[in-house]
Amino acid sequence: MSINRAVALLVAFAATLASTIAPAEAQPTGGSFACVLTFLKGLVQDRHVVSSLPTGEYMTFDAYVTDSTGSPATGGVVKLAACKLRGESASSDACVSGRGHWLNLFARGIPIIPEGNLMGHAFGEGETSDIPATRGYRCEYFQDRGPVAEAVSEAEDFIWF
Repeated sequence: MSINRAVALLVAFAATLASTIAPAEAQPTGGSFACVLTFLKGLVQDRHVVSSLPTGEYMTFDAYVTDSTGSPATGGVVKLAACKLRGESASSDACVSGRGHWLNLFARGIPIIPEGNLMGHAFGEGETSDIPATRGYRCEYFQDRGPVAEAVSEAEDFIWF
């Protein structure tokens, strides 16, 4: 399946789910855009925002991007990154303090949904953990796929217990 076809299917699928996901309160963190990262329990259709889950349960990323007026972004890509310390997953404190580094999870980025009730959102395949763990994540928004992010979210930790 071509990438354009896959994106079109994702947009169509996501649009059917739109009525039950409320947009996050985004505050500009860089330039004139804001990127807010939240976590959903399971797959997108489950639509439950969570900050922790029992080990073995699956989490999905939801990045929401707005401009300086609070309107959802209509284009661009979001890159999701995980905090790593000495090659292992780590809490966001390790990266915020400079001890760790951010590792991009999706090399090409995830396209922003350009229309419909989920406009401004980008959903990314999440993760699960078989052991109790705290992992740090953040998202970056690139309007034109350029080298400089227009917005970077606050670092967020997700906990498996």
